[in-house]
Amino acid sequence: MKLYLVRHGEAELRTDDPGLSVRGREQAKKSVAFASGTGVRPLQIFHSRKRRAKETAEEFAKVINPRGGIIEKDGLSPNDDPAEWAEIIEQETDDLMLVGHMPFMPALANLLLTGNTDKCIIMGFENAAVLSLVRSGGGRWMIEWFAGPTLSR
Repeated sequence: MKLYLVRHGEAELRTDDPGLSVRGREQAKKSVAFASGTGVRPLQIFHSRKRRAKETAEEFAKVINPRGGIIEKDGLSPNDDPAEWAEIIEQETDDLMLVGHMPFMPALANLLLTGNTDKCIIMGFENAAVLSLVRSGGGRWMIEWFAGPTLSR
């Protein structure tokens, strides 16, 4: 199984649930171009309830066309507990993509990779960055690649 963790692109400068800025859309397009070139094909894309995450998920879905579509889910907001999603992910066998926020994304990555959100292998995500994790047969997670729009030219 592969798991793709994506941070939303840069948001507009508004206070109430901002969407992606023009730059944020460009960031997402660069990252999805890179990701699709690596063969990213998740069954579904789950995103938080925040507009900027939904719009980032939509940019990815336009290109990678997940069979199960894009779905809004609870528990992917900035300060949510990543343990809930770690449990959900452990039961999954199909490739998935999660689109969310800081500090949730690195906390979830660290939890999966080390068993502890405080052990910092992954410290941050630039806007629209994608972390590709692979679960081995023994149930351990490994980093496959990590790229953002500044690396995805």
